[in-house]
Amino acid sequence: MDAWNATVQRQLTPTISATVAYVGNKGTHTIGGGPDYPFNNAKLAGYNPALSGAAATLAQNQRRPFYSKYGWTQGFRYFGNDFNNKYNALQVTVEKRFASGLSFNGNYTFQHARADLDGGTAGYDKSVNYGPNDNYRNHVFIFTQVYQLPFGHGKKYAGNVGRAADLLIGGWELNGTTNFSSGLPFTPSLNTCHASSDTGPCRPDLVGPVKAGTRSGTASRGYFRERWAQLFAWTEVLRFGPSLVQKLQHHGKGEGSIPIPVLQRI
Repeated sequence: MDAWNATVQRQLTPTISATVAYVGNKGTHTIGGGPDYPFNNAKLAGYNPALSGAAATLAQNQRRPFYSKYGWTQGFRYFGNDFNNKYNALQVTVEKRFASGLSFNGNYTFQHARADLDGGTAGYDKSVNYGPNDNYRNHVFIFTQVYQLPFGHGKKYAGNVGRAADLLIGGWELNGTTNFSSGLPFTPSLNTCHASSDTGPCRPDLVGPVKAGTRSGTASRGYFRERWAQLFAWTEVLRFGPSLVQKLQHHGKGEGSIPIPVLQRI
C-alpha cells in the first residue's frame, strides 16, 4: 500500500480555522475479497445456446482459460495477491473552537475509490470487474455543533435571575449532527442466468444511458423491474462487459439526517 497526502490550513478568525487536504493511496498486489476466487471459469464470449449435451460441454470447456493449455475442465479457486485498488479524496474542514457559547465542526469529503472486485472473471479479464468500491460514498458532509443558549446566570440575557429561575431557564444548549451522503455504488444482477448464459456472473445487458429516464421505481432481489427496465435488456445471448460495474456508481440511494437535541446542564 502506497499512501500520500497534502494539507493546507489557515486561521480565518481567532476561533475559526479551515483545512483543505488531498488524500490518496494505491493498493498493489492486494488479496481479493474471497480471499480466494475462481480461476478457471468459462468465458461468456463464444457461448452458443443452440448447443446441448456433449457439444455444449465441450464448447464450454474450450472457453476455460486453462483448458487449451493443460486440458483442465474442473473449476478451482486461487489464493492470489494480484488485485489492485486506488483511492483519491478532497477533504475540507472548517472548525470553530468553543467561544461565546458556540463551537462547530464541518467536514466535506469528495472521494472516489476503485478496485478489482471478485466476480468470476479474474482468471482471464480482471478489468471486467474493475469499478467503484461498493462501500465508499462519493460525497459526505457532516456538521456538528454545540450552542449554549444565552439565558440564565452569567449569560447575556436574564443573567441576574435567582437560583430557582436559573434552574428553569439556564444551562440549556443545542447539540446537533447533520449528515448528508450520496448513495453507494451498486451493480445490477440477474436472479438467474437462465438460457442467456452458461456461466456467471449473471448480469443484464446495458442498452440505454444510465442518466436517462425516470429515477423512480424500485429494485428487488438484485434485478430491476418496471421503469428501470428501460436501461437493460435480457437478450438471448448476453454481451458481458465492464459497463455495469463502472457506470452505476452514482445511482444508489443517498442519506441525510439532522437531529438537534436540546439538553440542560444540571
